[in-house]
Order: sequence, then structure tokens, then C-alpha cells
Amino acid sequence: MLAIGRALAFGAHPDDVELQAGGTLAAWAARGVHVELACFTAGEKGSPDPGTDPAELGRVRRAEATAAAAALGAATPVHFLGAVDGELEVTMALRLAVARLVRTVRPDVVLGHDPWRRWLLHPDHRAAGTLTVDGVVAARDPLYKVPTGAPLWGSPDPSRSTGAPPRGSPDPSGGSFTPRPGPAGRRPGRRRRTARPRRGRRRGAAAPWPG
Repeated sequence: MLAIGRALAFGAHPDDVELQAGGTLAAWAARGVHVELACFTAGEKGSPDPGTDPAELGRVRRAEATAAAAALGAATPVHFLGAVDGELEVTMALRLAVARLVRTVRPDVVLGHDPWRRWLLHPDHRAAGTLTVDGVVAARDPLYKVPTGAPLWGSPDPSRSTGAPPRGSPDPSGGSFTPRPGPAGRRPGRRRRTARPRRGRRRGAAAPWPG
């Protein structure tokens, strides 16, 4: 049985969540998890045709996002946070918008872009990832003035400076989160970096899946 009952996924544009996590979300929804989707922008600039009307394209992509959410078994309507496609920036207003949605939806797990992923070239994807992480922290911490009447989301773990889940917390796979102790003198979970080049990649070669 899944250890989660509610999930919230954030994407920079319509189809980001569906393409990168649609299978997982559909499987969770089929097993009774309440799933909600959010988009920072309407994807109104996502066309190679310079004659495209951004306003019309935004309307089309909003409708497509709603249809995709229904196909995945997620709740509708999709939450659109109102940022401009191609101009998404990390702002306090958007951080608090994420926090407000997290406190309102009250998910057991939040999904989003990885802002630290190497070769993540799209600026909207990087900003969306950072905003999602920052918004989760704001939703959790009591002194953030989040404009919602909903209570705090989760609770901070004072024993861990990273704010990671406490030992034994449930995870989406049905197991539990138990951090492994690292070698003496090293922080847990960190790998030692070396200066040796990777095999099979020439300097300047393009990386796959640029994001």
C-alpha cells in the first residue's frame, strides 16, 4: 500500500509534468492517490512558428493541460501561477504562490524540476525547480507570511539542518527514509569529487537531453 495519499506536481509549462512524471502520477492516481498539477506559465511561446499568436496558443495549451490531467487521473482544473513563458524568474511573489498552493493542497509528496541537474539549459525549468524547492520551505516554516488561511505544511525537523524528512518518515515507494551514516569527517550523502575526465565524452561534446 502506498505511503502517500496526496501528490502535487509543478512544471514550468504545460506538458513538462506529463512528459517527465506522467507515468508515475497516473500509476499513483490509479491506486487512489489524489493528484494535482500546477504550471508556472501557460507555455504561450512554445511554438517554432513566428506568426503564432501567443494568447491563442496559451489558451490551447491550458486546454491541453486540463485534458492531460484528466487522462492521468489528476484533479482539475490545473493550477496556473500566471508567469510569462520564457521569462520565469525566482521571485518572492512566486515562492509564496507555491507555498500557498502547498499549504492548501497539503500533499504528502511534491514533484518538480531538479534545479541542480547538470545540462538543464532551459531557464524556465531551472527557475521552476528553485521556486518549487523554496516554496516548499516557505510552506513548512511558521514565520513566512503566506497569504492563505491553511495551516503549516508538515513540520521542520530541528535535528537536520537540511530540513530533510526525519528518520523513519514514509516515502512514495512505501518504504521509509533512513539516512546512511557517512565515513568519518564527511557529510552523509556526498560523493568525493575527482578531477579525472569522464570516459567516452570529448571536451565540448554536446550532452544528451539538454532539458
